[in-house]
Amino acid sequence: MNAWSDMLSTGSGALTDENGQYTISALTSKSNGMVITYVVEVLSESHPYQAYSMATDRANSTPVTCDSFQINFDLPTGYDISGRVTSINEEKLPGVNISAWSKNGTTNGSATTDESGFYTITDLPIKSDYIVGAFPNDYPVQFFRFKNTEQQADLIDLSNGNYQNVNFILDKGFVIKGLIKLENQQNPAGSGINVNIWSESTSTGGDVITDANGLFEISGLDGNASDYIISVFHEGYMPAYFNENATVYQRENAQYISPSENYRNLVLITGYTIKGSVITENNIAAGGIKVEAVSIVSGGWGIAISEKQFLNNANYVITGLPPGEYQVSIYPDNYVDQS
Repeated sequence: MNAWSDMLSTGSGALTDENGQYTISALTSKSNGMVITYVVEVLSESHPYQAYSMATDRANSTPVTCDSFQINFDLPTGYDISGRVTSINEEKLPGVNISAWSKNGTTNGSATTDESGFYTITDLPIKSDYIVGAFPNDYPVQFFRFKNTEQQADLIDLSNGNYQNVNFILDKGFVIKGLIKLENQQNPAGSGINVNIWSESTSTGGDVITDANGLFEISGLDGNASDYIISVFHEGYMPAYFNENATVYQRENAQYISPSENYRNLVLITGYTIKGSVITENNIAAGGIKVEAVSIVSGGWGIAISEKQFLNNANYVITGLPPGEYQVSIYPDNYVDQS
C-alpha cells in the first residue's frame, strides 16, 4: 500500500498483514498551515492498480487526510479483454470461441461470442504479453490484430487495466463446398459424415463433417492450388471421389479441382460385400480377430472384426467395397497371420 502527496511530492507505504489490513504511518498532516492530502493506492504485481476510491488511476482518485480510517479496497483478481467478432460482410458471428494466453507463461482464459458477436474474457492476471485468437468452426483461425498465425499476433498488455476493442473480422477466403447424398441425388446424407479435401502440392485442406443437410464446407484454402481431391470414406459405403461428371469410386478417376463457390456434390452408394468365417483348428468360430480386405487395383479397403457366433454361415462381413480383386488377410493375436 502507498500514500502519496502531490502537495509535498513525497509519501510512505506499508504492507498488508495476513488479514489484508494495513496502516501507513510517518505521514505529514500539515505544512505551512495547510492540511495535506494523500492518494492511497495499491501497488502490487499480482493485482491491478487501484487508488481510493475504486479508481484505476490517480487522476480519478479521492485524496484523504491523515488519521483517516476505513480506506478500504476491493481488488479484482485481474483485468478483462473484450471485443466483437464479425464476418467480412459485417455479419455478427455468435458461438465463436475466443482464447487468450500469456506468451511466456501458463495464464489463459476463454469466452464464447454471444448472439451479437460480443465477448468478454474476465479476470485475467496482469501480464503484458497476451495472445488472443478466434477459433471459429466455419472460418480460418485469426489472431489479434487480423493476423493469420500466432507468431504474427499483436500482444496485449493488461498492466494498465481492461483492454477493449479486441475485434476480429473473419474471412472464409477460398472454399470448397458441396452436398453428400446417399444412393441417389434426391436423398441428403444428413450429419456426421467425414469429408476429406486435400491438395498434395500445397499440403492444405483437411477433414470436415457434414451438417444436418449433408452440407460440407472447408475454408482457408490456397487459391492458387488446382489439385484438391474430395474423398469420402464412410462405413457401409464405397469410397467416393468427386468428379464433375458423376461421383466416381476409384481414386484414379478422381478429378483435381480448385476452390470456388460451386457446389461439388457426391453420392455415396452401398458397395460390395465380402463375408466368410474365421475358425479355430477345432472348427469353432474365432471371435475378435481383425479381417482386412485390400484391392491394389481399385484402391478398395475394408475391415471387420470376427464374431464368436456364425450368422448365415459367416462370422465376419466387410461392406462398402468397390468392385475389384481383393486380398483378404487376418491378424490374430494368438495365431499365425493368414491371407
